[in-house]
Order: sequence, then C-alpha cells, then structure tokens
Amino acid sequence: MIRNLSICAIVAALAAAAATAALADVKKVGGSISVNTAGTSAFAGKVKSKRKFCRANRLVVLKRRKPGKDPIIGRDRTNGKGRYRVEMPGPVTGAFYARATRKIKIVSGNGIVCRPIQTSVIHID
Repeated sequence: MIRNLSICAIVAALAAAAATAALADVKKVGGSISVNTAGTSAFAGKVKSKRKFCRANRLVVLKRRKPGKDPIIGRDRTNGKGRYRVEMPGPVTGAFYARATRKIKIVSGNGIVCRPIQTSVIHID
C-alpha cells in the first residue's frame, strides 16, 4: 500500500515537471491600443504589437465608464493591420475606453500569449 502511494507520488511529480517544461517556450507579448472618435457616432482605433498574431483578429470591447460595472457599448475584431471600428446608433456623450482582450495560441508547448491592453479614458461632451 505504501509502495503504491510512493509510485503515484513519483508519477505525479514527473507529470507536473513535464507540463512545466512543455509550456516553457510560451512568449508573453504586450502592445498598445488607441481609441478616437470617428465622426459623431463611431469610435475607431488601432492595436499595435510586435507580433502580427497579436494585431490581427483581436477582439476589442468598447466600454462606458460608470460607477460600478462599466457596461459594454460595442465590440469589433481588428483587421490584419490592427484597425477596428465600433459604430454607435447616434451621437454619444460620456467617458469611454477600449480594451483588447487576451489572445492565446499554443501548439506543441510553443506559443504566444497576447496580454490584454486598455486605452486611457476619453471624455466626449
């Protein structure tokens, strides 16, 4: 019985070590994001990163700054150059910011993790 527990402990330790080694080649990549008004009823901006994977097809969420949880106003995916655009149904006022969500690609232990990035708040009167 004790021998079986010892063998299980050794196997578990080896599995944990192998999992850690398998993820040793994951690169964490940062970047930046911009947001501007595009006319009176749209927001547009660009995600910048050293890696194309972190620029293209990235989910960008536009939020309105409010007390409590900030509501999502719109969302878009970036194009191949990192550009996005969120259309609004009409003119808007208030405080807004954009956030690009985390994006992950791991294949055979090698991969890229695009860190989430956020703009500063812009005020529209």
